[in-house]
Amino acid sequence: MKKKFKILHLLALMLLLIVLVRYRFIYDIILLQIFLIKLAFSNPDIAFNQLSINLLDYFASLFIIVSVPVVLFLKRDKLNFLQAEAGLTNSILTGLIIFTFLAPVIAPAQYDMQYNISVSKLLSPLNTKYIVMFKKNADAEDPVQGFIIQRDIVFNRGLTGRYLVADSIKTNWDLTICQKEKKQVISRNEIQNQNISIEISKICFLFGTDEYGRDIFSRLIYGTRLSLLIGLGSVAISFFVGLIFGFTAGYFGGIFDTLLNRLADIFLSFPIMFLVILIVGLFGNSVITVVTVLGLAGWMSLFKIVRNETAGLKQKDFIITSKLLGFSHYNILFKEMLPIMMPSIVVTLVLQYGSVIIAESALSYLGFGLGNNFPSWGAMIEAGQYYLSKAWWVSFFPCLFLFLTLYTANHWGGKLDEIFRIRYK
Repeated sequence: MKKKFKILHLLALMLLLIVLVRYRFIYDIILLQIFLIKLAFSNPDIAFNQLSINLLDYFASLFIIVSVPVVLFLKRDKLNFLQAEAGLTNSILTGLIIFTFLAPVIAPAQYDMQYNISVSKLLSPLNTKYIVMFKKNADAEDPVQGFIIQRDIVFNRGLTGRYLVADSIKTNWDLTICQKEKKQVISRNEIQNQNISIEISKICFLFGTDEYGRDIFSRLIYGTRLSLLIGLGSVAISFFVGLIFGFTAGYFGGIFDTLLNRLADIFLSFPIMFLVILIVGLFGNSVITVVTVLGLAGWMSLFKIVRNETAGLKQKDFIITSKLLGFSHYNILFKEMLPIMMPSIVVTLVLQYGSVIIAESALSYLGFGLGNNFPSWGAMIEAGQYYLSKAWWVSFFPCLFLFLTLYTANHWGGKLDEIFRIRYK
């Protein structure tokens, strides 16, 4: 019997590949954690002040890399979804989740890191360059100084101090750095007199670079996190608003049903994208604003479904009995009605998830999203449209990621609908 390649195998393979490729960087994160622990024992106040969202993000990624293999090994028989075949959409979904939670470890550079533009601007995919780092020999015996040095190493992916990106390097007695037609010669005596050490390494731009010399692959990974988390937050808001409004309209009827129905009809008849652009333009394009606006812009379809099903269910005998027994409206909704309505709600939310992602990308493309502050697929597509003739990859890879994400969301929406239809037929 032929064995299937399961999601469990794919997840284990991806984690192993990440550890093998990024082992040095993972080691740097471990060292950073050790330096922070030492600093906490010697000076707790300074250690607490050094904590930040970025720092916790790296530590969380390290914890996931360590803990997930243990959980997979111990709970592999109980987590049924891991036994599913790793088809195309399952593989894409697994990859997107890995990118979202392990972005700081997987990304070879910070999303806003700009290399030497004269050398690294609009590099084609798989292009390789040399990195020359000039490091001053510093004393890291002091816990604070040691922590700061290690933090800079992690945050800047090892590129601390002065560094250059070069096309080629010649190392004889002196060091010759070639950047396009420009050559820079650094004598060995100069290096010794300034008490610096030189470290030479190579960097491969997997998906090329953009017009500012930024690594497209790193920006795509952080853009995946942005799109998926914005979609999750917006869908959660739509779920609660649509559920509460739909239950109120369908359960109580009367004036509540009329007002909420008319409100939903107004939202459905109005071009919702114009409303979203207006609100974002007035209140700014912060993460909270974008998530809230996109969430409030998508509650109508779920409201209609919950309202119609609630109106039908409230006539059933078990709901009438629950009322006579004195059950609260909260218990009737969440314990009696919600389990029955959940199949329709889940399918609607999964399909809406894709709509929210493309709406956020559209906002960023038009300049109203988060593309100005964070890497967004829509903003990357907009920036690359001016270089299509000579740098097609700047727009192609964000388009590819967006297409695969939407394809996966729509596929899972249809698949869940089919599963629920068979189960509740």
